[in-house]
Amino acid sequence: MPEATALLGDGVVTVPVKWGIGTRGARMIPPVRARELIEDGAKKSLANVGDLTPYDPGKPSEIKVEFKNTTDPAKLANRPGVEQVEPRTIVSLADDWWTAWRQFFF
Repeated sequence: MPEATALLGDGVVTVPVKWGIGTRGARMIPPVRARELIEDGAKKSLANVGDLTPYDPGKPSEIKVEFKNTTDPAKLANRPGVEQVEPRTIVSLADDWWTAWRQFFF
């Protein structure tokens, strides 16, 4: 089951075009075919646009990110609202999702 379906329900349209086979490799559908599949998925999604409700992550919001190494979390750990909870994991807490996201990247 795609992660989007697990989070948003069966009505969400997904278009898998690559499958991870390791930390640096993937099997991919050739670009021309992938574009066709993505376009078909977009059309299907727009045809059902009224069937889904927007995702609400709730308030307050927590975003937890686990990195593959310790370099990136150490760079972000000193930002306001961000805490390094494990050597490769940081958490951003805020009143809402967008503020929690901004604490990581902006």
